[in-house]
Amino acid sequence: MRLPLALCLLAALEAPAVALEAPPAALEAPPAVAPRLEQLKGLLSEAPVIPDGYLHADFLKAVPPDKLIFVLKSFYEDVGAITHLELTEVVSDYKVKLQVFTAKDKIFPCVLGVAGAPPHEVNALWFGAPMPALKTVAEAVDQVKALGEGASLSLFQILDDGQLKPLARLNGEAQRAIGSTFKLYILGALIEAVEAGRQGWSDLVPLQAARRSWPSGMLHDWPQGSPVTLQTLASLMISISDNTATDHLLWRLGREVVEAQMARMGAAEPQRTQPFLSTREMFLLKTRTHQDTHLKAYLAAPDAAARRAYIEGPLAALEREAVKIDLGEITAIETVEWFASTDDLCRAMAWIKARVAGAGVPARAILGINPGVKFEEADWAYVGYKGGSEPGVLNGTWLLQRKRDGAWFALSVSWNDPKSAVKLEDLFAPARGLIRALGRGLE
Repeated sequence: MRLPLALCLLAALEAPAVALEAPPAALEAPPAVAPRLEQLKGLLSEAPVIPDGYLHADFLKAVPPDKLIFVLKSFYEDVGAITHLELTEVVSDYKVKLQVFTAKDKIFPCVLGVAGAPPHEVNALWFGAPMPALKTVAEAVDQVKALGEGASLSLFQILDDGQLKPLARLNGEAQRAIGSTFKLYILGALIEAVEAGRQGWSDLVPLQAARRSWPSGMLHDWPQGSPVTLQTLASLMISISDNTATDHLLWRLGREVVEAQMARMGAAEPQRTQPFLSTREMFLLKTRTHQDTHLKAYLAAPDAAARRAYIEGPLAALEREAVKIDLGEITAIETVEWFASTDDLCRAMAWIKARVAGAGVPARAILGINPGVKFEEADWAYVGYKGGSEPGVLNGTWLLQRKRDGAWFALSVSWNDPKSAVKLEDLFAPARGLIRALGRGLE
């Protein structure tokens, strides 16, 4: 049974915490927690047994025993028995964070809390999504390779002079559909426009009906005419992939400007993404009711100029309210999408990293709002992220600064399959394992 990306086992109440100024160097479990950690090791099995007196009454109210047993058994089927535990943080005298290692070479984060009064029953228990317990970069590459020839991975260290040192590559030059990761190029165009004085982060843009797209995001529900700053539009575009925010920025900056920006940020084949579609245009072309009309006509256009004329003519004339969007199947991902290689996207992140001073300062904060995956804060000083997906398409791209030595990295993974569904965790699990290993010095 495959588990969701994150699994929580939690209690509604926790005992009052007594904060420590700093965790002890050896990270030993507090006396109230240590016995419960030992018992935790036996919870994952084919037939889980919860020790008598292990769980606090408040926990059992929130998570009944039969539900807990089902979850523990499901977790065991995925990761196997627990082999050992590694404390990562002593939050208080009654709460710790740890990494759990298992027999199937998996690892997952865990939070365990106990009541403040004896016998210190467990009142908080959280399991995060499992990831491979990688020992080498090659293991991550092999796991992505096993997904098929439509998968790619690129990992580079960004040197002080801006050059990229390759650490791992699998089909790194292959052009893939990248879904909403294309929004990095709009962010790049905005950075350049601010640096040149053509735009300002605090400039206001009124929301327009002609730029109203569909979810993801929230601005599609906001009133027409609402003033929104460029920085807010960019923050929503990157952090929650707001499509209406994206289309307003694309309109404000100019389609041709963003097309040129792809080349400036290191895209090897920017012509594949011309014309640079808005999200609204992509939805209108790919919705099932238009595939035999507008999509077919768009694909029949002889060149980029003709396609540009089509989306700015017949497609733009469609009224949003009259269109029902249905994207329930894989549609034209090899021809109608935004395209870049994982090498390209690492170069794009390096380009942005080089411009996070002066006018580009907000871009760093914007990229860091949503890290995409759970990561160890003790390992990373900075994590920036943008990902994208549609049926048959997945991408995740990170900009990372390691805390232990200040080193910078760019990582991108992609997976395209025009015939069958692609599962996010199958691609992101090795990426998360690689991020964890890289944070601890693996190169």
